[in-house]
Amino acid sequence: MIVEDGKNRQTDTADTETILRLIQFIPSPKAESFKQCLAQIGILL
Repeated sequence: MIVEDGKNRQTDTADTETILRLIQFIPSPKAESFKQCLAQIGILL
């Protein structure tokens, strides 16, 4: 990935589907409201 200073930096990336799948598996009560919100707007199953 090329950054603002023009240098090429190595980084890990993920697409939207992968990120949303990871969110589904967060075992935290604090994440539940976020997951429910995403489910209500039809992003998560």
